[in-house]
Amino acid sequence: MVNVVGTETADISVIVPIYMINENYLRTCIESLIAVKDTPVEVILVDDGSPDNCGEICDEYAGRDDRIRVIHQVNMGVSAARNNGMAAAKGKWLCFVDADDWVEWDYYEMLAPYTQSLCDVIMFGCYMNNKKVHSEELKTLLQTVSYEDLCWRWVLLNKYKVSGQICAQCYKLFSREFIAKHKIRFEPGLWMREDGMFMLDVFIKSPKMDHFDVYYYHYRIHMLSVCRSYNPDIFEWANAYKTYIYKRISLYTPYESKKNELNFDILTLSLLQSECNRIYFFHIDNTKSYKLRRDEFLEHITESQMKKAIKNVKVRELRCPHTFILLLIKLRWFFMLNFMYKVRYWLAH
Repeated sequence: MVNVVGTETADISVIVPIYMINENYLRTCIESLIAVKDTPVEVILVDDGSPDNCGEICDEYAGRDDRIRVIHQVNMGVSAARNNGMAAAKGKWLCFVDADDWVEWDYYEMLAPYTQSLCDVIMFGCYMNNKKVHSEELKTLLQTVSYEDLCWRWVLLNKYKVSGQICAQCYKLFSREFIAKHKIRFEPGLWMREDGMFMLDVFIKSPKMDHFDVYYYHYRIHMLSVCRSYNPDIFEWANAYKTYIYKRISLYTPYESKKNELNFDILTLSLLQSECNRIYFFHIDNTKSYKLRRDEFLEHITESQMKKAIKNVKVRELRCPHTFILLLIKLRWFFMLNFMYKVRYWLAH
């Protein structure tokens, strides 16, 4: 069941998926989007069946500002929430904001000059915990690499420093006409890396792109986010993610099968390093004993596909700090990995 409230049209449609978000974070997000009155923006808040007060907060703000439209749906996940937001959008441009992030109060004024662009995708800089990140590197990248490299090396393999900024659907404007023409949607079966899959499907269609040194988006890094929360089902997700990649592989890569095989081995290791290690084996909330976690880890890295990937991928194929992590995995030094992730957690807090 999907219930939509509001009917405003606008130049930019901002889509915000919402599920069990800290109330203060959510209010900060919404208030930043409507800080300046009478701007031609529609804010589509998608309450994904949140069991807390998020739905009521959305309705509260919609009652104050007619630029806000609210979608109430049963819980279907962040991908379905964004898809329903896109289906309801009426703006020329689509913009995605996560409910625990926020934008500069004059963000529309900052973006307005670019809404007349003939591009399909416009990328901007962003703040991560109030620090500017990688704007000039992104601009250089877009001018020098092929779409094939964007798909494989930057999106799927997360191989370079600015891969995270490329994969994120936030701090970008997407032509709604382009997205609709190519029927690009978020993959409903994914609850992590769904943004990278979305960007992959965008890049496959060879869009006209540009990048501008404008900073309006604040990405909030915190331990309660999905990509940093303890999750024992991560392996089920990782297998599903690789299945989706298999389905798409022939659509965008001209590489020979041997190259594809190596890239897939790198992807397998990337999932182990960036997801399985971080939010399961070495997560602070994993209460299993050291011995049990070590035994599970050693069993996991000796499974046929993982064992093949560890053997085939050379350390130089990955970027720091993944190179050091791969070396420790090859040596099966669980104790050192355990220590390293603990140090990371302490430094983050």
